[in-house]
Amino acid sequence: MQYFDTDDFEYEDEDIQGEAQHFSSVILLAVLAAAVVAMWALILIRPDRSFSENENRSLAQRPHYALFKGNSSEKEDEMPSLVEKIGDGTDTEKTQPTGQTNKAETTLLQGIRSGSLFEEMGDWITDQFPMRDLWMRVSFTARSLIGQKEFSGVYIGEDGYLISVPQEPDRNKNEKTIDAVSRFLARHNDIPASIMIVPGAAGVLTGKLPKNAPIRDETADIWDFQDKLYTAAKAAGAGELDLIDAASILKEHSEEYIYYRTDHHWTSYGAYLAFQGSTQALGIEPIEYLTYPVSDTFQGTLASKSGDLRSNDIVSIYEPQNTDVLYYVNYPATQTRRPSVYEPDALAEKDHYTVFFGGNHSVVEIVTTAQTDRNLLVFKDSYANCYVPFLIPYFDRIIMVDPRYYYDNIDLTMSSYGITDILFLYSADQLLHDTALADTLG
Repeated sequence: MQYFDTDDFEYEDEDIQGEAQHFSSVILLAVLAAAVVAMWALILIRPDRSFSENENRSLAQRPHYALFKGNSSEKEDEMPSLVEKIGDGTDTEKTQPTGQTNKAETTLLQGIRSGSLFEEMGDWITDQFPMRDLWMRVSFTARSLIGQKEFSGVYIGEDGYLISVPQEPDRNKNEKTIDAVSRFLARHNDIPASIMIVPGAAGVLTGKLPKNAPIRDETADIWDFQDKLYTAAKAAGAGELDLIDAASILKEHSEEYIYYRTDHHWTSYGAYLAFQGSTQALGIEPIEYLTYPVSDTFQGTLASKSGDLRSNDIVSIYEPQNTDVLYYVNYPATQTRRPSVYEPDALAEKDHYTVFFGGNHSVVEIVTTAQTDRNLLVFKDSYANCYVPFLIPYFDRIIMVDPRYYYDNIDLTMSSYGITDILFLYSADQLLHDTALADTLG
């Protein structure tokens, strides 16, 4: 009879297990490598998407650098036209589209040395990643299961509210804006002006924020900016200037539906309350309005940004009553006229907020039969789009200028339209972090 040492069996068994584990590791690495290669192949081969309807923003494009100075792979005359740049209705600064800057004088070596190449590559890969929208939703679901309450700068609040996290204002940009507005008002000191800066939901709907969430006091930032602007404007020789306290007006109604749950804008009702609180400053007697809901399936930019698609919003429009004032809307950039400030076709698209004027435009002219001998110039961002319709019965003309897309001479615009009143209407998030208004007025 032959005897075998049991230690030999254990040794052989462990050896077999080690080989199996090694083989499994090789297979796993091969699968991961294949997935990475496939992802890179899709990114490199697939044409870049220029715009994300889900996130309602322009996407970073493939970086282009010349090998040698003067050898740009892009031509300046191939830049998008002004109409193309304003057509998507997004809230961007007055710059060339992301990833489309002219690099005729920037070489590949300079891009590497400065780090701009790697920064743009990172933005490009992030924005053009295959199935980006799906991965964002999967990421939200996974992180929410472990109790995370902030996603990509968005708080997951109570009652389905998604709330943008306010950022610290850019002091240098604020100083530039204050200086430009002050000098502009001094040049036109015979024209009364009003300014309304609207806080985001975080500064008003404090009861909807996650418990113990750190939050910046955006209302204090607004008051600080307005105080400095008022002081500088008066020192420069400006005329009548009214500061409309939208924050206090909205805080009185913080339990009502004044901000969208899934979008960064205020609702039409929030804008209506601000309108009611600003009529004295604007010198008008308000009339009655009726409300009409036009959508109950709106999911805005914050839902897309965070990946939280659990809530829907209602979009409503307001129509004035007991008035015979008629109007039409003129879009000079596209040379088109419309019989209404509302664009019903927008309700078939992702961003239902663009039902107001179809989104943002460099200049919008509203011509009315009000016969008041008053022409209003509104410097604005997208928050004004649902507010301006309330003003139609009270002015002969309303000229809306969005400085992010405006490149003409503003003083000539004022004289050509015979402006008698000025209104600055901005969200705090835009005005306190942007210089487009200063560039336009300067």
